[in-house]
Amino acid sequence: MVKKIISGCQTGADIAGIDAAIACGVPYGGWVSKGRKTEAGPLPSRYIVQEMPTSYYPKRTEQNVIDSEGTAIFTHGKLTGGSNLTRKLAIKYSKPWIHIDLLQYDPGAASAMLTQWVKDNGIEVLNIAGRSASKDDKIYRETRGVVELLLAGMKDH
Repeated sequence: MVKKIISGCQTGADIAGIDAAIACGVPYGGWVSKGRKTEAGPLPSRYIVQEMPTSYYPKRTEQNVIDSEGTAIFTHGKLTGGSNLTRKLAIKYSKPWIHIDLLQYDPGAASAMLTQWVKDNGIEVLNIAGRSASKDDKIYRETRGVVELLLAGMKDH
Protein backbone atom coordinates (compact mmCIF):
# COMPACT_ATOMS: atom_id res chain seq x y z
CA MET A 1 0.00 0.00 0.00
CA VAL A 2 1.05 3.61 -0.53
CA LYS A 3 3.68 4.77 1.97
CA LYS A 4 4.72 7.94 0.12
CA ILE A 5 3.31 10.33 -2.50
CA ILE A 6 5.65 12.14 -4.86
CA SER A 7 5.10 14.62 -7.68
CA GLY A 8 6.68 17.43 -9.65
CA CYS A 9 4.62 19.92 -7.61
CA GLN A 10 3.21 21.79 -10.61
CA THR A 11 -0.12 23.54 -10.06
CA GLY A 12 -3.15 21.30 -10.54
CA ALA A 13 -2.96 17.51 -10.23
CA ASP A 14 0.68 17.37 -9.06
CA ILE A 15 0.31 19.62 -6.02
CA ALA A 16 -3.13 18.14 -5.27
CA GLY A 17 -1.41 14.79 -4.68
CA ILE A 18 1.09 16.38 -2.30
CA ASP A 19 -1.62 18.34 -0.45
CA ALA A 20 -3.67 15.14 -0.09
CA ALA A 21 -0.66 13.36 1.42
CA ILE A 22 -0.10 16.22 3.88
CA ALA A 23 -3.80 16.25 4.83
CA CYS A 24 -3.73 12.48 5.44
CA GLY A 25 -0.41 12.46 7.30
CA VAL A 26 1.35 10.44 4.60
CA PRO A 27 5.01 11.17 3.76
CA TYR A 28 5.58 13.04 0.53
CA GLY A 29 8.38 14.28 -1.69
CA GLY A 30 9.49 14.43 -5.28
CA TRP A 31 11.60 16.46 -7.63
CA VAL A 32 10.85 20.01 -8.75
CA SER A 33 12.49 22.13 -11.43
CA LYS A 34 15.44 24.38 -10.56
CA GLY A 35 14.24 27.49 -8.79
CA ARG A 36 11.22 25.49 -7.57
CA LYS A 37 9.57 26.67 -10.80
CA THR A 38 5.80 26.30 -11.27
CA GLU A 39 3.46 28.14 -13.60
CA ALA A 40 2.29 30.20 -10.58
CA GLY A 41 5.83 31.19 -9.55
CA PRO A 42 8.22 29.47 -7.15
CA LEU A 43 6.82 26.59 -5.11
CA PRO A 44 6.30 27.77 -1.51
CA SER A 45 9.10 26.77 0.86
CA ARG A 46 6.70 24.86 3.15
CA TYR A 47 6.86 22.00 0.63
CA ILE A 48 9.91 19.87 1.41
CA VAL A 49 11.03 18.45 -1.96
CA GLN A 50 14.22 18.05 -3.96
CA GLU A 51 15.33 20.55 -6.59
CA MET A 52 16.66 19.44 -9.97
CA PRO A 53 19.83 21.03 -11.39
CA THR A 54 17.76 22.16 -14.42
CA SER A 55 14.57 24.19 -14.83
CA TYR A 56 13.49 21.96 -17.75
CA TYR A 57 10.18 20.40 -16.68
CA PRO A 58 10.59 17.09 -18.56
CA LYS A 59 13.69 16.24 -16.49
CA ARG A 60 11.82 16.48 -13.18
CA THR A 61 8.94 14.54 -14.71
CA GLU A 62 11.38 11.79 -15.67
CA GLN A 63 13.06 11.71 -12.25
CA ASN A 64 9.70 11.36 -10.46
CA VAL A 65 8.73 8.46 -12.75
CA ILE A 66 12.09 6.79 -12.03
CA ASP A 67 11.84 7.32 -8.25
CA SER A 68 8.28 5.97 -7.96
CA GLU A 69 6.91 2.46 -8.24
CA GLY A 70 3.99 3.68 -10.32
CA THR A 71 2.34 6.83 -11.67
CA ALA A 72 -1.28 7.96 -11.61
CA ILE A 73 -2.06 10.56 -14.28
CA PHE A 74 -5.20 12.68 -13.72
CA THR A 75 -6.99 14.58 -16.51
CA HIS A 76 -10.39 15.59 -17.75
CA GLY A 77 -10.18 13.99 -21.19
CA LYS A 78 -7.33 12.53 -23.19
CA LEU A 79 -3.64 12.61 -22.35
CA THR A 80 -1.83 15.55 -23.95
CA GLY A 81 1.34 17.57 -23.35
CA GLY A 82 3.18 16.84 -20.10
CA SER A 83 0.59 14.25 -19.08
CA ASN A 84 1.27 12.26 -22.22
CA LEU A 85 5.03 12.67 -21.70
CA THR A 86 4.59 11.19 -18.22
CA ARG A 87 2.86 8.15 -19.75
CA LYS A 88 5.66 7.74 -22.30
CA LEU A 89 8.32 7.93 -19.58
CA ALA A 90 6.51 5.34 -17.46
CA ILE A 91 6.50 3.01 -20.47
CA LYS A 92 10.19 3.76 -21.19
CA TYR A 93 11.16 2.79 -17.64
CA SER A 94 8.72 -0.17 -17.47
CA LYS A 95 6.84 1.42 -14.59
CA PRO A 96 3.13 0.80 -14.00
CA TRP A 97 0.90 3.75 -14.85
CA ILE A 98 -2.79 4.51 -14.81
CA HIS A 99 -4.71 7.27 -16.54
CA ILE A 100 -7.69 8.49 -14.56
CA ASP A 101 -9.98 10.50 -16.81
CA LEU A 102 -12.19 12.36 -14.37
CA LEU A 103 -14.76 12.94 -17.10
CA GLN A 104 -15.44 9.19 -17.02
CA TYR A 105 -15.36 8.48 -13.27
CA ASP A 106 -16.81 10.15 -10.20
CA PRO A 107 -14.41 10.49 -7.24
CA GLY A 108 -15.59 7.29 -5.56
CA ALA A 109 -15.22 5.18 -8.69
CA ALA A 110 -11.87 6.80 -9.53
CA SER A 111 -10.58 6.11 -6.02
CA ALA A 112 -11.77 2.48 -6.14
CA MET A 113 -10.06 2.00 -9.50
CA LEU A 114 -6.85 3.63 -8.22
CA THR A 115 -6.91 1.58 -5.01
CA GLN A 116 -7.24 -1.67 -6.95
CA TRP A 117 -4.42 -0.66 -9.30
CA VAL A 118 -2.17 0.21 -6.34
CA LYS A 119 -2.89 -3.19 -4.75
CA ASP A 120 -2.42 -5.09 -8.02
CA ASN A 121 0.95 -3.43 -8.64
CA GLY A 122 2.26 -3.32 -5.06
CA ILE A 123 2.76 0.46 -5.21
CA GLU A 124 4.35 1.98 -2.10
CA VAL A 125 5.77 5.15 -3.69
CA LEU A 126 3.09 6.69 -5.90
CA ASN A 127 3.82 9.50 -8.36
CA ILE A 128 0.85 11.82 -8.95
CA ALA A 129 0.82 13.67 -12.26
CA GLY A 130 -1.63 15.29 -14.64
CA ARG A 131 -3.05 18.53 -15.92
CA SER A 132 -1.86 21.85 -14.59
CA ALA A 133 -4.31 24.33 -13.11
CA SER A 134 -3.92 26.76 -16.02
CA LYS A 135 -5.25 24.11 -18.41
CA ASP A 136 -7.97 22.75 -16.09
CA ASP A 137 -9.47 24.74 -13.22
CA LYS A 138 -11.20 21.69 -11.68
CA ILE A 139 -8.26 19.27 -11.71
CA TYR A 140 -6.80 20.26 -8.33
CA ARG A 141 -10.00 19.78 -6.32
CA GLU A 142 -10.99 16.53 -8.00
CA THR A 143 -7.51 14.96 -7.93
CA ARG A 144 -7.05 15.87 -4.28
CA GLY A 145 -10.40 14.30 -3.43
CA VAL A 146 -9.55 11.03 -5.19
CA VAL A 147 -6.08 10.79 -3.62
CA GLU A 148 -7.48 11.57 -0.15
CA LEU A 149 -10.06 8.79 -0.59
CA LEU A 150 -7.25 6.41 -1.61
CA LEU A 151 -5.07 7.31 1.37
CA ALA A 152 -7.94 7.32 3.88
CA GLY A 153 -9.04 3.90 2.65
CA MET A 154 -5.55 2.53 3.17
CA LYS A 155 -5.49 3.74 6.77
CA ASP A 156 -8.60 1.65 7.39
CA HIS A 157 -6.72 -1.56 6.53
